[in-house]
Amino acid sequence: MRQHSLLVYPLLLSVAIGGCTKKRFEVVMELAPDGTVRRSVTLETQTDDTPTDHQSSGASGTEATETVGTASEKAAPPNASASGDTDVLRAVYGEPTRLANGKYRFSGVFTGELPADLEIEGLKNHARLDVSSSALGRSMTYIERMPGQVQMVDIARKACEVADLITQALFGYAVQHPDLRDQPERLKGLKSFLEGELRDDMLNLGLLFWIECASIDNPETDKGGCYCRIASYLVERGYADKFMLDVDEGESRSITEATLRKAAVAMGYGRDEDLPAVLAELRDADRREAALEMGLAAMGMTMDDLSEKAGPLIGDLFGPDMEGVVIWKGISAPPATNGTWDAESHEIRWRARSSSGFYLPQILYAHWGEPDAAFQNEHFGKTVLTDGLPDYIAWHDSLTPQQQTEWDAFVDTLTPEPILATKLRGFKFTGSDRSTSPEEAASAPVKGARLILGALTTEAK
Repeated sequence: MRQHSLLVYPLLLSVAIGGCTKKRFEVVMELAPDGTVRRSVTLETQTDDTPTDHQSSGASGTEATETVGTASEKAAPPNASASGDTDVLRAVYGEPTRLANGKYRFSGVFTGELPADLEIEGLKNHARLDVSSSALGRSMTYIERMPGQVQMVDIARKACEVADLITQALFGYAVQHPDLRDQPERLKGLKSFLEGELRDDMLNLGLLFWIECASIDNPETDKGGCYCRIASYLVERGYADKFMLDVDEGESRSITEATLRKAAVAMGYGRDEDLPAVLAELRDADRREAALEMGLAAMGMTMDDLSEKAGPLIGDLFGPDMEGVVIWKGISAPPATNGTWDAESHEIRWRARSSSGFYLPQILYAHWGEPDAAFQNEHFGKTVLTDGLPDYIAWHDSLTPQQQTEWDAFVDTLTPEPILATKLRGFKFTGSDRSTSPEEAASAPVKGARLILGALTTEAK
C-alpha cells in the first residue's frame, strides 16, 4: 500500500497479500427423466501454497473425485476448521460422504430451485433449472449466479462512506498541523478540495474501475480498454501529464505530487510556489499513512476500522476466494451456453469463481433440449427437432391452454407421409384469441409449424 498514490487509498486499504485461505469446490449435476436434479458438491480448503489437483497430479477435479466416489462411507464430522467451512452445506444436505482422498462430498436431489449451497462471507449462490415439456421433448434452462456482491446500492453507499472517512481524516491531520494554526482561510480551501474535488475523483475513479474491470477474469473483457479509461481520467482531471497504463512507483509518486499541488492551489498557494510543509510531508508514503492514522485517531478510529469498512468494496483483489469447476453431465448439445461443451462425454463445464468483494459474481448458463425420439419418429419419420427444440417449447409454453390442446391434438394426427409439409403449412388455430398477436394470427404457418418445417427442410438437404 505504501508505494501507491494518495488518490488510490480507497482501492487498496483492505488488501491483504499472501497467506489467505481459499476454498476449492466441484459441483456436479445430472438430470433425471422425472425432471429432478442430483447435485453433489465436493469442497476442500487450501492455503495459497497448497497445490491443487491440477497442479499436483494433472488430473481434473472431476477425475480425482469420481474415481474414489464408490469407495466412501458416511463421515464423522471433519476437523473444526473444515466444519466451519461446511456449515452451509451441512444445513442443506446433512452429513457428507467421506472420500478416499480426504475430501467430503455432499449430495441431494432437487426440483426447480437448486440449493444455495455455496457461501463466502455470508454471500451465497443462486441456482435454478427450469424444465418445460411438450410431446416433442423437453427443454432445460439453467442459470446459476455464483456467490458475490449483488447489492450495488450498498456498495455505492459504502464507497461514499469510505471516501468521506478518508477525506475527513486527512483534514483532521491538517487541523492538527502547526503550520495551519490561525490559518482559517487556508484550512477552508483545503477542506473544500478534500471534501469536494478529491472525494468525487476518488469515487469516480473507483466506480470506473468497478464498472469496467470488475469482470476482468472474463476472457471477453477488454482489459486494455479498462486501463486506458482510467489512464484517460487521470490525465483529464489533472493527476497525470501522460497516460499511465502500468503505474510503477515513480509514476505513483507523480500522481501524489499532482494531488498535493491541487490541494495547495485550493489553499491559496501559487502553482509555482513550494508546497507548504503540511502537504510536502505527504510526499513520503510512510508519512501519508501516519497522517491518515493521526486524522482517524482524532475521530476515535483506527486504520483497522477503515480497512474493515473498505473490505466489502475490494474483497480478495488478487484472486478469487473460491474457485473450482461446475459440471452438467449426460446432456444434449446446448444451443446456448457460456460453458465448454464436450461432445464426447456429453458434459458442459465451467471454470467457476466466487469472491466476497470487488468482482461481480460470475453467471453460468446453459439452454438445451432433449427430444422425444420415439414420438418424433412416429409422427415425422425421424428426429427433426433437436437444436430447435428449446425455441419450439418456448413457443408452445406461450400458447393458451386451449391453443395447446388444439395444437397437440393436431400434431398427434401427423404421420411421415408426402403431405406432412402441406398439413403443417395449413394449420390455423380456430376462433380468435386475444393472447395471439396480430403478427402470429396473420402468419401462415404458425411458429411451431415453421420450426418443424425448417427442421424437415434442413434434414432433407
